[in-house]
Amino acid sequence: MIKACAAKREGHYRITWITPRIMRAYAKLFDAGYVHSFEVWNGEGKLMDGGYGVAVGRVFTTESQFSLEPNTSKIGFSVLNWHLARWW
Repeated sequence: MIKACAAKREGHYRITWITPRIMRAYAKLFDAGYVHSFEVWNGEGKLMDGGYGVAVGRVFTTESQFSLEPNTSKIGFSVLNWHLARWW
């Protein structure tokens, strides 16, 4: 997921804050249970949208997201919010 967030987008420069060092740090936070992600796949099995963020206590902050198809982020955030509401 984090690699997809850091990937180049058509029509955009490839400048990202998500370096390999950042990826390793977020992987450690994921393993510790603080980082959560969401993914939206199409009917052909292709990843179309996703994102990740950090949860501490009852606070969740979205760190990064990507979207390759219109409105898929709405689906991803809706499902993420549904799950977050039930965790607490």
